[in-house]
Amino acid sequence: MPNFVAPRHASPIVRATVLLTLAPALLLAVPTLAAETPAPAPVAAGDAAPVTDKKPPAKKAPPKKTPAAKAADGAVETSKAAAMILRPILERLVVENHRIAAAQASKEAADASLRKSKAGWYGDVTVTASVGHESQRNPSPTPPTSGTTRDAQVSLRQPLLDFGRIGGDIEKATLAQQQAEATLRDVTQEVLLDGLTALVNVGRTRQVVEFSEQSLRNIERQTGLEESRVELGGGYATDVLQSKSQLAGARARLVRARGAHVAAVNKYRAVFHSEPPARIGPFGPRASALPANLDEAVAQARARNIQVEIAGLGADIAKAEVRRVRGTELAPRVEAVAELSNRRNVGGVMGAKGDQTYKVAVTMPFNLGLAPLHSIDAAQASARAAQSQLDERRVTLDEQVGNAWQTLDTARETAIFFENQARISAEFLRLAREERQQGRRSLIDVLSGETSLFNAQADAASAQGDVTIATLTLLRTAGLLDISVAE
Repeated sequence: MPNFVAPRHASPIVRATVLLTLAPALLLAVPTLAAETPAPAPVAAGDAAPVTDKKPPAKKAPPKKTPAAKAADGAVETSKAAAMILRPILERLVVENHRIAAAQASKEAADASLRKSKAGWYGDVTVTASVGHESQRNPSPTPPTSGTTRDAQVSLRQPLLDFGRIGGDIEKATLAQQQAEATLRDVTQEVLLDGLTALVNVGRTRQVVEFSEQSLRNIERQTGLEESRVELGGGYATDVLQSKSQLAGARARLVRARGAHVAAVNKYRAVFHSEPPARIGPFGPRASALPANLDEAVAQARARNIQVEIAGLGADIAKAEVRRVRGTELAPRVEAVAELSNRRNVGGVMGAKGDQTYKVAVTMPFNLGLAPLHSIDAAQASARAAQSQLDERRVTLDEQVGNAWQTLDTARETAIFFENQARISAEFLRLAREERQQGRRSLIDVLSGETSLFNAQADAASAQGDVTIATLTLLRTAGLLDISVAE
């Protein structure tokens, strides 16, 4: 409907004629413009459909299919569509993320340290060779010697008995390698949680921006319409002022929504190092991946939580260090030694000379300040500290799982309430439009109903995002989050 404003200098008769001519169009324009309001946000499969004032066109019903089957088919199609978008994004995230790359490098370093520790059981070969000139003045009657010297020596030292030194090194390196692998899995889950949370926030803030923009456009149209009515001598100036007040509030909500969306996009860029996709459909973990109840969630977390596993490996590493220090500081070192040498013109002995030595050597160093005992005390104290940290981690894990489960329950209930609020707002708006046509409602009543509907839709979309994030957080706490969430 085109905008129109009666000229202020028109005579009262002309103004009345124009008003009577356009009054039916004004009354019809209100429900027409209001009808442009989008339907409430989609609700979860299985819930009742939101009430609207428009009835869908009659269509031939497909072959008999229960509502539950239709809802299931829709959920499957939505899940498949989301998986087609999410799977490649998450795979690229795992490959390109810097934190995962750093954890992978740490694991490779632990692998190399384990190979080095195992090499301790292999013998050490030392080769020494020299060539030079030697001159000696010997006491009488030995004549002086002078000539070119050549000296070559080969020494092999093979450990025979260890008493825990090399074995402790290998055990400690093995546990460190397992800890590095667990850390890699933990970092991967943390990055996946960050990435999926960023996706959810981008999607829901984008929805909130769209709802806020629609609300603002609708209020602007209704405000302009009411101003035109006042200009023509109809309507109420107070309604115009109240609609302008709501317009200011809608603009403020849009500014906040756009700010939240920009922050969500910035977070996405920081995690994925790319721009977010143009469309992000609803997604969530498979229902079968979630624990059935709190007790099951706690049990799975105790068995699979990676941070508890890392703490347990840390305690085992501290115990292995105690054994290694005891074997190194208090036990002797027993080795088989073989030495071969060939000398020419060395030490005043002219000509070639060869030596061969085979022996078993026992080395037992001991510090008079009792340093070995102090080293053992330090290692044992570190082991006790690591065990205490493991016990504390197990206690806090139960709390974290309980909080994550409660957060998920709260998010689910909140989402249900907001969805109900959206349906109630839609029903109120339908009745308000009918009463407006009958002259029993003011424009502000309809405008307030439309604003409430937009706000309820935005709250429902945000609450559904909270449900998804709470679900992902619970899986992360229980150690169950992986890339298959996109399947």
